[in-house]
Amino acid sequence: MKILKILLFTFVILLTFTTLPTLPEAVSKAALSGWTLSGNTVSGWTNLDPSTGTSALYTISCPSASMCVTASNNTIVATYNQGSTWTTQPIPFNLSANLAIQQVYCASNFDCFAVGSYGTWPAIKGVLLSTQNGGNTWTVQSLTANTNVSDLSGLSCPSTQVCFLIGTVWNNSSSGNPAIFATQNSGETWTSQSLPSLPSWQNLVMNSISCPTVMACKVSGYIYNTLDVAGLQPIILTTSNAGASWYFQNMPPDNQGLSTVFCASDTECFALGDKTTAIYRTEDFGNSWTATALPSASLTPFSLECPNPQECFGLQSTGGILFSPNSGISWYRQYQPQGIFLYSISCPTAAECFVAGSNASGQAVVEIYHPQTILNSISPNSGTWLGGTTVTLAGTGLSNQMSVYFGNTEATSVSCTSSTLCNVTAPLGTMGETVDVDIIQNGIVAASDPQDVFNYTSPPATYQPLIPYRICDTRSGNPSQLVGPDAQCNGHILSPRGIMSVNVAGTYPDTTSKSNPQGGIPSSGGSLIAAAVVANITVTDTTSDGYMVVWQEGAPQPATSTLNWQSGDTVSGLVQIPLSGSGQINIYNYQGYANMIIDVQGWMETPASSQSGGAGIGSYYTPTTPYRICDTRSGNPSLLSGIALSQCENKALTGNQTLDIQVAGVGNVPTTADAAVINLTAINPSTAGYLTVWPAGTVRPAVSNLNFIPGTITSNSVIVPLASSSQSGLTAGDIAIYNYQGSTNITVDVSGYFTAANSANTGTFTGVNPYRICDTRNSYIVGYLTECTGHTLAPSTTVSETLTVQIAGVNPVPPDATAVVINVTVINPSAAGYLTVWPAGTVRPVVSNLNFIPGAVVSNFVTVALSSSGSSTGAIEISNYQGVAEVVVDVVGWYSPT
Repeated sequence: MKILKILLFTFVILLTFTTLPTLPEAVSKAALSGWTLSGNTVSGWTNLDPSTGTSALYTISCPSASMCVTASNNTIVATYNQGSTWTTQPIPFNLSANLAIQQVYCASNFDCFAVGSYGTWPAIKGVLLSTQNGGNTWTVQSLTANTNVSDLSGLSCPSTQVCFLIGTVWNNSSSGNPAIFATQNSGETWTSQSLPSLPSWQNLVMNSISCPTVMACKVSGYIYNTLDVAGLQPIILTTSNAGASWYFQNMPPDNQGLSTVFCASDTECFALGDKTTAIYRTEDFGNSWTATALPSASLTPFSLECPNPQECFGLQSTGGILFSPNSGISWYRQYQPQGIFLYSISCPTAAECFVAGSNASGQAVVEIYHPQTILNSISPNSGTWLGGTTVTLAGTGLSNQMSVYFGNTEATSVSCTSSTLCNVTAPLGTMGETVDVDIIQNGIVAASDPQDVFNYTSPPATYQPLIPYRICDTRSGNPSQLVGPDAQCNGHILSPRGIMSVNVAGTYPDTTSKSNPQGGIPSSGGSLIAAAVVANITVTDTTSDGYMVVWQEGAPQPATSTLNWQSGDTVSGLVQIPLSGSGQINIYNYQGYANMIIDVQGWMETPASSQSGGAGIGSYYTPTTPYRICDTRSGNPSLLSGIALSQCENKALTGNQTLDIQVAGVGNVPTTADAAVINLTAINPSTAGYLTVWPAGTVRPAVSNLNFIPGTITSNSVIVPLASSSQSGLTAGDIAIYNYQGSTNITVDVSGYFTAANSANTGTFTGVNPYRICDTRNSYIVGYLTECTGHTLAPSTTVSETLTVQIAGVNPVPPDATAVVINVTVINPSAAGYLTVWPAGTVRPVVSNLNFIPGAVVSNFVTVALSSSGSSTGAIEISNYQGVAEVVVDVVGWYSPT
């Protein structure tokens, strides 16, 4: 069996290992327990001879809480009633005592596999058994890809049709090569996968495989040097393209060989070593790994499973059950058996886990976990990182004696009105962090739903528009002539896979403005907190296709994109990024090199003294249904009238020309507005260039808002201050748009405005760490919401052909949100076109939010009102003009009434 082979190999090369340093004990929240025995002896095993090794159970798989299949050597048993009774499964032919089943794996309640070997040395053959009726009958499957398989050691099925299998193929009587097989039809046929080549003097041993999706798999094991046993090297073998190609990912050097790998998602994986006293964890699918200390550093972990990405269980043989409530960041002792050896764990839910092993007499045992306290839901699911949010917990077995944790921080108060309803006060958190909410009572961690998480947001904030100014330019030679704090990026070009931190708080247009908070963004520690920054980011000198991710410093990097480009492009994008205490933002560059420019346009403020997250003294936001106020093309193609028509028609911008446009008093923007949210589009420019937008009547700032190349249609969102009434010779509420060179037509679409007055329709901004809420691609990443999956956008001519995306009421956006701040990305469109985004249930406006060319990946920032009535309340709609295109939507924040 695999475990016995691992122990034997460890004994042979013990003297060559470098012992992993003793890791400190993890600080336990409580002495956890909560496991109950479900039968000391499994039915049908009492007559087996313990000396053969078949008494113990080494593998178990439970596709649901009611069904489990477990096995060892030449016996398979199953339960269909949560372990109350067990039934021996019929083996299809007499394999005698030479059968060694190493793993059972059930993709569903009906589809299961058992893999291992049979026979005696040197005539050992691999065996693959399968059932499609829950184990009532088992059949032998042939590996048509290769009949010379001597041993099968692991299997993983990301779906009922797709499975991957690892084993060994003998070259001769004394040596063999590792092999990976794949099936796309539930095991009817198998194909052999091509593996990376190794020198003739190296051997690869594969112990475990885990496939979270049909595209992504990891295999754990080690490479050893046949000429020098000291050459042992732990490895992770990875595929990201459904097995078409595999590559090595090396583990930290203090490991000694990997016995188990488990992936909770296509980004989060764990690896366990033969002799390590830690669990290795990755959040980027193996590009980097970190070691997590265990409660008992002297005991080796054997098995691990996560029923959801937040909650994980692990085994330490005689060390017992380990539990992690926070995606493996920390581990706590949950149960330590007396005289019981544990070898395999399977958790269909966090409330019910099954463990297989043996007792002190060598008889097989299975234990099942049943919690006494259950957390069903929490409300609300988000609150300011300043703490103080009242959160209602609903569940069973709740009491005032329980402890409630938000991540690793205990809540400040617990007040229960019954055993099913309690209120707690959220503690201070970290801006942008999403934490699990856990209950510990009587030393037991309560079972909970994976959706029971709390999102730490920025405090509700109002807006302070600014005359745009530059705080970062990575280009050599300092072309923007930045000095002091604004010179922080000079010469620091973005490198592949690199992360750059840029300071935002404490920046000002010039040194004389520091005493005036309205002249820039204040540093932390004053009377106002900079809850978010509004900036325009431009990338140029790009050496390859790529994208960047922008998020607040101190929060985990989100699995989103902010700005996409093709090699050689110069592109711009607006961002509205929440800020934490550091006042910095992070920028990650996916690949290639690129220069970056950041121009600040404004900031969100809230009083530092308000622990309840009260709004600041700035402007409040009112969303509108998008509408067009300017189109410089001739012939009035946008069908405008009044000021919207007369102020722009036939006024294409030539080089070094400025056009003043009235915004306040036109359409839905009142004359009292002090800033507006617009989408600016350049149409068929004659040469490469850029546009600058600022309040009319003031000095044009040395910034850009929209960069473009000849003959294209390019859009970018802008939050722009409006001219004040005190400026003589101008209409209050005007903006100015400047074209650097060449000639171009433009359109301007308004989607909302800011005013100092607060009314029932106005709101404050709440920011979150960006997260993906919509992805139309079928191969969406595990963990994303699936409301858009498979809904590729076709050409839309009626509202019924649009994509509806629910926003309000979907965690963490509250039901009363009036507008959402999103980043919309179009992927590989088949034709040139544009997307329109607007409140669901209303007439599609004659505007565009995102323009693109065939085959491109293009993104744009959108602030859009949410539907306020009917069945589509809280939703938006997205339409595509022509061709077909995939679309993703990333949320960065929302506006709600104060």
